[in-house]
Formats: sequence, structure tokens, C-alpha cells
Amino acid sequence: MNTKEMLKYLVFIAWAGVVLAVYYALFPIQHMAGELPVLRKITLNAGMVSDVFVIALVVLSANGWGNCFWRKTELNHAERFVFATGLGFCVISVIVFVLTIAGFMGRVVFFALLFFGIVQFLAVGKRVRGRIRNSLKVFAAISAVSFISTLIGALAPPTQFDSLVYHLALPQEYIRAGRYFLVSDNIFASFPQNMEMIFGFCMKIQNDIIANLAGWIFFPLTALLVYLMSKKYWNSQVAIQAAVIWSLTPLLMFISTGTYVDLGLAFYVLLSVYAVSLWTETEKNEMLVFSAVFAGFATGIKYIGLLNIVMLVPVIIYYSKPEKTLKTTLIFLAVSISVFSPWLIKNAVLFNNPIAPWGTELFKASKITAEQASEYFTHIRSHGVPVESFRQLLLLPWKMTFSPWSFGGGFDILGPVFLMFLPALFADVKIDKMKIILIYYVVFYLTCWTITGKVLRFIVPVFPLICILTAIGVQNLVRNNLLRITVIIFMVLALLHNFAIFHWVMAKVDPYSPVISGEGRNSYLSRKLNYYDAVHGGINQLEGGAKVLYWGETRRYYCSHDAIVPTVFDSNPLVAWSNGAGGTEELAESLRENGITHLFVNYSELERLGFEKQLTAKAKETLRRFVREKTERIYENEYCGVYKVNI
Repeated sequence: MNTKEMLKYLVFIAWAGVVLAVYYALFPIQHMAGELPVLRKITLNAGMVSDVFVIALVVLSANGWGNCFWRKTELNHAERFVFATGLGFCVISVIVFVLTIAGFMGRVVFFALLFFGIVQFLAVGKRVRGRIRNSLKVFAAISAVSFISTLIGALAPPTQFDSLVYHLALPQEYIRAGRYFLVSDNIFASFPQNMEMIFGFCMKIQNDIIANLAGWIFFPLTALLVYLMSKKYWNSQVAIQAAVIWSLTPLLMFISTGTYVDLGLAFYVLLSVYAVSLWTETEKNEMLVFSAVFAGFATGIKYIGLLNIVMLVPVIIYYSKPEKTLKTTLIFLAVSISVFSPWLIKNAVLFNNPIAPWGTELFKASKITAEQASEYFTHIRSHGVPVESFRQLLLLPWKMTFSPWSFGGGFDILGPVFLMFLPALFADVKIDKMKIILIYYVVFYLTCWTITGKVLRFIVPVFPLICILTAIGVQNLVRNNLLRITVIIFMVLALLHNFAIFHWVMAKVDPYSPVISGEGRNSYLSRKLNYYDAVHGGINQLEGGAKVLYWGETRRYYCSHDAIVPTVFDSNPLVAWSNGAGGTEELAESLRENGITHLFVNYSELERLGFEKQLTAKAKETLRRFVREKTERIYENEYCGVYKVNI
């Protein structure tokens, strides 16, 4: 190696050292060490063992369903397992959606769905067994501590805000009603719900912990897929590093502990990219079709998956034979849009707008109003820091690393690894086909992200590709024997910090108490959710026929009664009724006409979210008098109150 090349490598390693030093200075590990969780006792939870066993059965069932459509393939055993499992979850989600629409939501039907997949898995099991390679064992050993840590988080009762508002709340409503229906007071009901169908399937089979685990399972599945793709196109070292970086990224660890949909989206985006890459080698339309299925299913998880389809089309056009370009492109688009189309049809029927909450100006009869949509999109665009100049664009990766809370919340922490080693991707000027595809993919996606809503969680769909590119950067540096030990030390220190910061943040969530320290479910939820006691001890104790209107609170989950629970982006009818009422009698008449029997008020959320600002001064006084004169308080604590309406 000549002096010029050595200087180049020293610049990259110096950059990594500076980033690591600054990160440790801003987030001192000694400070976090004093606030890490302390386990005073460890109790074996039989329910936890049962939940892990059930989610294992769900994965095996998904694999069995997938193998029904995956007969002939040149994939190795591990690749076939992951591809078939991904396809099987697609099948389960679609079947559950059809059953929910048809009103066939009996537990026996869902158990039959589970049982058939397991039988199919056992029937083809001999064809998917294979030798586990040593490099895969190394990755599994290194990442085990991450998977176990996040598994503990996923085994705790759900407390994540988005889950309580819609990821779990919507499936709960369908299960309660015994069918799919329009939840008119929840803007998120207009979103695609492929993952929510899987969550509902798990809730119906056993409980919401299984739904949590269904979200978590895509964390190790994606890690395995990252490993397999890296191993195929690069080498074992890149594969281990990429999969370990994925497994020890704080943001990904955090969202794996709850019923978020982002990891499922990332898994299916990577499956579609992997399948297209296999198609470019074999030119077999089978892989192209599977890629389209996965891309369409990803879009049915989250609208942002549509970017995946858009980004794959140029790849398909470029690598198609000239005489087949039109045919292959049309096959891909037709299949992917067909797989996604049920959610377009659902929205067209229920919301008069197939792309709700988008398209309110185009579809004038849309039940999602332009005001609602605008408020939601404004909220999304408010995240992150402004990018109004080239200088701000250059500083964006630095701010994403060192000011993560500006990009969506306390869970959106990337750690220093990407900023340290991703630039080293260009230490080696040799560019192969797969590297070009991955770089194009990431650059295109991040460009779209930069000009829209800069929430770090929204980058998760391309994080597997970013992990692979980062691992290639690490590999470029460790080729230099003089720098290898330094690179390894830097990487270990960065990943240890990631692991520490995960447990530091999770100490506040404290999943350890209910999972391994014996705390009861109700006790834990009472500590973590200021509305839980009022719902569990107040609303859920009401007699049948009660209809509750929420005021201030937007989290529907854990309520077993008929309720109107508008999100922060939906109009609460109490606002319109109060603003339009001439007095308490008119307000009482509005409640009576709509069958409202009880009011539930979360005082702290009412103030935090500023709902009372929507009321006129006269309406505020009318509502206060109505509560004082026309209601009877039947439950109250320091946070919430439940009022019986006496009209």
C-alpha cells in the first residue's frame, strides 16, 4: 500500500474515532450506567413460556403456508425458510382480512388457520432442514444478547402510544364487533392494515402479547435475511457485521418491543429487493412475481412501501432483456398493485377515497376531510430539522446521530456506527452490481425522506440496506492490517454503547418487572398508563349498552365497551356539540340523540393536547355547567374521571 492510500485510510479511521469520541462525550456511558435497570428478583413466568411457544407455532404455521406456494426453488435451506415464512405471513394476513370482512372471526376458524400451516410445515420439514454454517452461528451468538433483551420488552403488556391508538386498538374493535367495519373516529383506520391483520390473528388465538411478539419476530427474521443476502453477494465477514449492526441499532431494538409495523415493512422491502436481485441472475419470472408480491404486501403495511415499487421498476427495466422489458415491467406492476389493491378497494367503499387520507382534494366525497389530512401531514412534516441549504443537507447525518430526539421522539436513536463507518464504503472505488443497486436505493429513498416527514422511524424500510453498506465500509477498513485492531475496537465500543443506551431508555419503560420480576399485568399497566385504572376499574365495569365518549384521551385500547375515541387528528363531536349549543339543555339533547351514556375525561391529556382550545369561551362554560349539573361522577383519580350522563 502506497503512502497516498495509507493516508486515505487514516482519514477514514480518524473520522470514525472523532465521531465515537464525540458520541461518548455527549452520551456518557457512565451516566447511563447509574440508571440501568436493577433486577431485585427473577421469577419464572409460565405465561411467558407459553407466549414464546405460541409465537413459535405462528412462525412455523406461516412457513407451512408459504411452502404451499414455494415448491421448486434454487434457494438454499436458510433462504427458503425466510422466503417461505415471509410469504406465509402474507397468506395469513390476506385470509384474516377476508374472514374479517365476511364476519367469520370465530376462534375455531383462526385456530384452523394456524393448525393447517403447522401440518404443512411438518409435511415439508424434511426439505427445509440444512446444516447451519459456522458464520451464521457466530452471528447468532453475538446477536443473542440483543434478541433476548428485545424479547423481554416484547413480552411486556403493550404500552406504546401508537399501538394503543390504532395498531392494536383497530384489531380489538374488529374482534369485539366480530367483523370489519368503519371506525369513523380514527383517521388511522384509512391506512393499510396488513400487519394489523396479523396482530388481530394473534390476539384472537391467545392475547396481545402474541401480537407484540408478531411484531418482534420480524427483528430476527430481517437480521437473518440481511445475513443471507450479504453472504451471497459479499462474504461471511460482511454478513456477520451487517446482521450484528442491524441487531444492535437502538432504534430497531426499541420498535421491536411493541406492535409497530416498521420492522415488518423493512422485512418485506428487503425480501422484494433480494428477490429482484435473484431474478437479475436467473431471469426466471417466478422470482419477479415473488418480488412483486412482497412489494405489494409491503405497501399494504404502510403507504410508504409504494416508494419500494417505484424504486424497483427502474432496476427491472435496466436488467430486463430489451425484448422483454415491457412484459416484465407489466408483470411486476400488475402483481404488486393487485396484492395492495384490497386496501384501495376498502378505502373506496368505506371512505369514498381509495388513497385516504391522501387525495381529499381529488375525491370530494372523502370521509377524511381536507382539514384532517392537512393537520396530520403538517404534524409529520414538523419533525426533524430544516434542510433549506446545501450546508444544512451536509450536516443532516450529523444531526440525525447527535440530535436524534429532534426526528420523532425518544425511541429514534441511531447510535454512532453509521456515521462512523458508512463513509468508508467509498474507501474502495470498486463498485459491483449489487452495491450500485443498494446505493441507488438508499440515496433515492433518503432523498424522498428528506423532502417530506423527517421521522427517523420512517427510514427503517431501507435500514437493512444501510446496514449492509455500512458493513462493507467496515470491511474496507479492516483489510488494512495496520488498522484492523483499531477498527475492531471502535466497532465494539460503538455497539456496546448502543446496547447500553437501549437498556437505559428501556429502564424507564421497565418491561423487566412484569416479565421476569413477577409484577402483575394490572399493576404494571396502572403504573405506566395514566388512563388504565379509569378504563379497567371504571368503564369496563359498566353494564352492557353503555356508550362512552372520550374527552382528552385518544388511546382506545383496553376499553371493552362501545366508545367514541377520536384521535388528535379527528374532530371530537363534543367540540361541535358544545360550540353549537345554546345552553346545557341543547348539549344534553345532542348527547341523548347520539346515545352517549358516559363521558370519560383524561385531565392531563386534555391539557397536554390542548383540546379545550377548540372550544369557544361560551362553549367552555356550557360544558362545565353540563358536567356539574347533568352528570354524576362514578370514578375519579388524579388523572381521569368517568361521568354518568343523567339525561
